[in-house]
Amino acid sequence: MKIVNAPTYLSSDAGPLFGVYTYPEDGLVRGAVLVCPPLGKELNHTWRGFKRLAEFLAAQRLLVLRIDYTGTGESAGSQEDPSAVDLWDDSITTAFDHLVRMGAGPICVIAHRSGALLAPSNERVQQGAQSLVLWDPIQRGRHFIRTQQMLYAVLAEGQDAPTPGSEELVHLAGLTLHRDAARAFSRKTLDPAAVLGQRQGNVLALIPDDERDSSLAQTITAAGGTVTGLSDQAPFIQATEALLIDFPEELEHIQQWVSRHMPTQRRRVEPVPVTEAVVATTPDGRAIQTRVRTTRDGIVVWDTALAGTHGTADRVLIPHPIGHDIRSGPARLYLELANDVAARGGRTVRFDRRGVGESGTTSTDDTFVKLFTRSYIRDGNRILDELNLSRIHVIAHLGICAGNWMSAHAAIETAHRQSARSRTVAVIANVNRWDVWPNVPLPFLHGSNSAAARLELQRQRVVFRGIRDLTDVSGRIRSIRLRAALARLRVFQMPETMIAHVQRAGADVRLILAPNDYRQFTRLGGPRALARLGISIPVADLAYGDHSGYHMPTRELLKANALRALGLHDNTSREIAGPESA
Repeated sequence: MKIVNAPTYLSSDAGPLFGVYTYPEDGLVRGAVLVCPPLGKELNHTWRGFKRLAEFLAAQRLLVLRIDYTGTGESAGSQEDPSAVDLWDDSITTAFDHLVRMGAGPICVIAHRSGALLAPSNERVQQGAQSLVLWDPIQRGRHFIRTQQMLYAVLAEGQDAPTPGSEELVHLAGLTLHRDAARAFSRKTLDPAAVLGQRQGNVLALIPDDERDSSLAQTITAAGGTVTGLSDQAPFIQATEALLIDFPEELEHIQQWVSRHMPTQRRRVEPVPVTEAVVATTPDGRAIQTRVRTTRDGIVVWDTALAGTHGTADRVLIPHPIGHDIRSGPARLYLELANDVAARGGRTVRFDRRGVGESGTTSTDDTFVKLFTRSYIRDGNRILDELNLSRIHVIAHLGICAGNWMSAHAAIETAHRQSARSRTVAVIANVNRWDVWPNVPLPFLHGSNSAAARLELQRQRVVFRGIRDLTDVSGRIRSIRLRAALARLRVFQMPETMIAHVQRAGADVRLILAPNDYRQFTRLGGPRALARLGISIPVADLAYGDHSGYHMPTRELLKANALRALGLHDNTSREIAGPESA
């Protein structure tokens, strides 16, 4: 059975909601499933897993709709809206009503983590959902806010400097809330009665063992529902290893349970995806439009510019996410930057690489990301084929952490393809690898559970331990020729190596470094080596921030440098206002 994944926008009062339909190609379904995802950093890390679940469910002849709430992911709106919690509830209502109008049959709602604190209290879900799945539910909003604040602090390299208006904001890992929204979410608790609603026994809760005696578990069990334990969820929701994407065993369990609770009768549905939407406006009211499309080889692309200028904007930004991260970037950095670039007359093209996020049908092969390989370079450069480079005056490639290795390669490739009249810039941030030579991966590397993957992971760890242990040795080497020769061994990291390669190809470089990254750059002898080679580039270092780009100071500096690289300034964008303030 062929499965279709179709990105779409749904109309809502607060602005377009992004979602993805997943369904059998012939349109014959036994019911529908609405997925309510988690918030913040966990949304990025779990995206591929939920696509995997959606494809499992579609194979059981179910129509699945995955959504981003207003102000999260790819949906319109500001994450800092004081009424964010109400808007998230409205997003669930909009998506649920949309499925009802499609006439797909009974609706099951699957809610994960913080999404499980939102969905059961939604009026439509309480009254209309035939079944409900709570996966690792957050039962108290206050607990979520506090733990995510702590995670934000752990990611930091020094405290954030106070900025105007910062007292109004609460920073979480991957999400910045207005303090009113944080307080509203903190007051939320998971009500067992709301979980049951009209469903009684049609509830599945997957909860940690230490919560099996909670009132939630007891209420569900007493009503004839199902309560089961969880495997280790950390690899799925935290994704601390950039090379790995986790498909937890719960995916199969949920798919089987949902399928059993759906009727056998089939109905035909014909989803009609809406593939472009006005996601923001400029201060003078011009529409900023995002178009989403899927290339012939399955790469999903988000293309943002002023409405009507996608083919004529001559300054283009291409962000390159970290290994397993998705196109919206840390804390929506790349989406917000796309709106800022568009407001100034530019264009941003974001994408998920094959096997990551929304691109391509899921496979267990996806679970091991082949970072720093020739195939990784080919996939990253594939986005250039979607552009008419002859029309572009300036193109900038932005990458953080492992993403900057790809942005360097993309800048090199772009400079080779571009005419002499055009300019290419690599915006390189928080480098974890200062060379350009790809790895040769082990053969038979199929998914994270394969023997080759385990060996490759250990090899990568040994290399990075070597880099760490030889940092000071690398910094003491002064001979430029010896530094260039040793750089090919990878364990000797020489910053001038990457920068010189990019410049020799004809591209410019802008360097952005968080506190620890700048210290590493200095210990490796980077400033001295660049000076001896006569290389002069803009280097922006932070007194505050983090390596991965989740902290506000890091995000703001990255935005400013991307705009400078494109030669854009002045106008700023604003998010679409709701009906009362429009």
